[in-house]
Amino acid sequence: MNWLEKKRQVLQYGWKDAKEIAPLANKGRISVWFDIIKCFKKYYVFSNQYKVKEAWKLNDEGRDQLLKPLGEKNHRRDDWTVWKYENTTFIEKYSQTKYGTDPKKYIERLEAYKKRYNLGEGTMISNGVVLERNHYLDGTITIGKKVKFSKNVYVDYSGFLTIGNNVGFANGVIIETHAHSGYSIRGKGTTRQTSLVICDDVTIGARSIICEGCHKIGKGAQIGAGSVVRKDIPPYAIVVGNPAKVIGFKITPTDLLDVEKNLPEEIRTSLEEFTNVYSRFFKERMTTLREYVNI
Repeated sequence: MNWLEKKRQVLQYGWKDAKEIAPLANKGRISVWFDIIKCFKKYYVFSNQYKVKEAWKLNDEGRDQLLKPLGEKNHRRDDWTVWKYENTTFIEKYSQTKYGTDPKKYIERLEAYKKRYNLGEGTMISNGVVLERNHYLDGTITIGKKVKFSKNVYVDYSGFLTIGNNVGFANGVIIETHAHSGYSIRGKGTTRQTSLVICDDVTIGARSIICEGCHKIGKGAQIGAGSVVRKDIPPYAIVVGNPAKVIGFKITPTDLLDVEKNLPEEIRTSLEEFTNVYSRFFKERMTTLREYVNI
């Protein structure tokens, strides 16, 4: 909706609301109508918001405190709506199969995604990949190098998402970075942003879901197909199931230094930290299982 259309609506509905407000404000309808228009121009609030907030009762200071934040929220909503339309149009165009079958079209798709989402070098995008924000949230996404998005991957970055290097998303993976609370049949609740860091060298199997309760997937982790990840995943862990559970590790603490010897020291996995998670999620669990079997 453009500015002229919004202005027309304020004039039309403002006149209607002014009739209802005038007796409450002990003012004439025209006087209230002009005040509604004034608040729209100064604060960017609409006549229904003017009515709900009872703005006619407020002095200038009260209006600054109450209506200014509301107008800023309206602007953010409008900016998001414009972004949503542009993003939906973009996805509908570039996620089509034809951009995955013709080499020139594929390069065009990569360049378009790279420009819009600031993809790292060497990233691959298959058909049907969707990256979007929801619920008027202003989340962010950072994507590293050599990331592979297979077919029909859905990435929600309503919250704050960071994807490292050499990460692989198999077909149909879903990523969520926002949560709902307080929703019921009686009314709307609230939506909050969450954060997720997917570290380097992670692979996520087909049809897996990374829920908003997961905030970090450790380096080199392997998530099996169809897993539903609700909590953080330690580095080099192998996880499967719903809810996803650690069933093993790709390496042992003994192998860690050898595997990461070529990495810069500041990004190496701490041996102490890895030994602790290895023992907690695997070694101790295996010991418990063996004791149970021997009974």
